[in-house]
Amino acid sequence: MKKKRPDEPQPTTARLENLRLADLRPHPDQGDYFPNYGKPEREALKADIRVNKLKHPIVVLPPGNTAGLPPYTILEGHTRREILLELGETKTEALVRFDLIDAPRAAVDEIFLSDNNARRHPSKLDQARVAVGLYKCRRAKQGRSVSGDLFQREELRDQIGAIFGMSGRNLARYLSVLAAPIEVQNALEAKKVKLVDAAKVAAMSKDDQARLAARLQAGEDARAVFAAFFGTKSNKHVKTADAVACLARSLNRAGADFTDRLDKVKPGPVRANADALRAGAKLIRALLERIDAP
Repeated sequence: MKKKRPDEPQPTTARLENLRLADLRPHPDQGDYFPNYGKPEREALKADIRVNKLKHPIVVLPPGNTAGLPPYTILEGHTRREILLELGETKTEALVRFDLIDAPRAAVDEIFLSDNNARRHPSKLDQARVAVGLYKCRRAKQGRSVSGDLFQREELRDQIGAIFGMSGRNLARYLSVLAAPIEVQNALEAKKVKLVDAAKVAAMSKDDQARLAARLQAGEDARAVFAAFFGTKSNKHVKTADAVACLARSLNRAGADFTDRLDKVKPGPVRANADALRAGAKLIRALLERIDAP
């Protein structure tokens, strides 16, 4: 690691430095937004690095950054670092972004997300995941809250809907998957589970989500794991609290679906579904009465 002399002025622009690979730290959100490369793609990159070395340097944050991240946190090049270590390398020339030393965390994360997404060949789910992250960063930079159900934000839903090229029920399912643990998202990407099943996970309790994700991460068969949690004979939740949470989520999504267009609903569809709507209204009234129950 290159040490700065006491009398040396602090750099203000990005510069290349020869750093130890052991000193480069993964970005804390890398695993949440960028699953590992597929094996063929990774092996092709490794073969290229073995022959041609790095074509693009790994990009890192400098020590003392105000974003609060460890010195030499990687902004771009996590897989390249791993491959260099596998090839027996101990050092690499890295681009240290001294120009970001005073940048807030949201601005740094925005660069991390944008640069990594641009360098890969992301799937639609990857793109949507990054869209959520960028939305959070931009809200944070504006000093605006990102609490509550993000997917009720019309701007974000429209952006993700454009990525998927869809709206309605399937989009709602994809949004539910994005709210589920990354292990569930990866299982869907690998075609190990169906969209309709992956979407159910977001309605589970956090404890059950964590247990399901842990089993997937341990390498258990995804179909068997989902069958253990959801079964095949009944759609009922084991816990009544989960059933209430699932209903609330469904109502939130339905409310979002009618944003700014409730007045455009014609009598025909309402009439055709009147019995189900009345039954739903009756159920909601009965549940609300439980608020004041002893």
